[in-house]
Amino acid sequence: MEEMNDMEIVTSDVISLLEILQYEEFFCNLLIKHINEMLLERFDNKFYFSATPEVSSIQESLAKLSRKLDRRIVLFFDDAAHIGREASLKEFFDIFRTLSSNATSCKAAIYPGVTEFDARFLTC
Repeated sequence: MEEMNDMEIVTSDVISLLEILQYEEFFCNLLIKHINEMLLERFDNKFYFSATPEVSSIQESLAKLSRKLDRRIVLFFDDAAHIGREASLKEFFDIFRTLSSNATSCKAAIYPGVTEFDARFLTC
């Protein structure tokens, strides 16, 4: 079995980091789009959700929206287990945990035997 040299390990770590960042940006853009669609449908353009495709920006914007609406925001995620790669599920649940706050509740469909998340998620 061949041993990996330091350069291969660093390259692998960089590729993994880029995949995570691409996934996060894609997920955030999708979430922003759906939040704005829901606001348009329910509040007839009275509110607009303005955030950059970063988890921290979305979290901050959700808190502001919650204050404007004077309501707790509840985000429902279905088919979370069918995102694709196992790594995507872990990334999804990291984002899920980060978005959850006093102003925002995140709810996800969990499929026994299919959905995987790390032990850190179980401690919240």
